[in-house]
Amino acid sequence: MKKSKTITFYKRLAIASSLLCVLSVSFIFISASKYNPTPGKYETISITKANTYVKNYMHSATATNAILKGTIIDMDQLDAIDIIRNENPDASSFRIYFAKDSLGADASVIVGVDDSGNDLTNSIYSTSRKTSGVCPPVCDNNGKINSDN
Repeated sequence: MKKSKTITFYKRLAIASSLLCVLSVSFIFISASKYNPTPGKYETISITKANTYVKNYMHSATATNAILKGTIIDMDQLDAIDIIRNENPDASSFRIYFAKDSLGADASVIVGVDDSGNDLTNSIYSTSRKTSGVCPPVCDNNGKINSDN
């Protein structure tokens, strides 16, 4: 039974990662608070702060014409996903929004998502985004999965 839950969790994580790649520009939240996430940290934030994070990112984001190949999720984001999974039984998947805090630092806002694709805003977490992102540009260009050889 536990193995089945673990497999289901990783399937959901894979779906969330795919959605992040395909819809990365639309996955955005930002806040005007003085909070500056640091590596190894995450915090619960309000929907108002999350909405502000989105707006901050949208005002600074630049459009790219790149084909998204994948994404990297850091351990802080995975920890926040795990907390949301335990706190919210209605979460069938997760969404990671690109964000910028009030100091302009890259951040992520993480929420659970229900079966209808709606954000579940009872648990919203923010993490730094120093090692996470979409590929390109955050790619292993020398790796066997991403190589042309």
